[in-house]
Amino acid sequence: MAACLLLLLRAWATRGPRSPMWHELRAWDTLTSFIAMPIGNALAGPLSSRFGVNPVRTVCSAILLASAVSQLLIPGTRKLTRTAAAPPAHNPPEVVEATTV
Repeated sequence: MAACLLLLLRAWATRGPRSPMWHELRAWDTLTSFIAMPIGNALAGPLSSRFGVNPVRTVCSAILLASAVSQLLIPGTRKLTRTAAAPPAHNPPEVVEATTV
């Protein structure tokens, strides 16, 4: 799971949009993930011992599904388009072949 997240973050960093809003969104996502995961891990044990593993797992799955599906309710999410990449800022140097004397 961590490897998939790292690959996703790398793809965002290299191919994602370069707007200030994008960077704020990414920072907020990272912050909330680092806060929510330890809290969820800390609560999983006591809740499982109190209510049982299957009910807690079902509720957690429902929360994750609802949070993923809720993103589709945002109109901007459904209208995302990919734009062409900007050309490089400089011309690469020409390759000169070496000649033998």
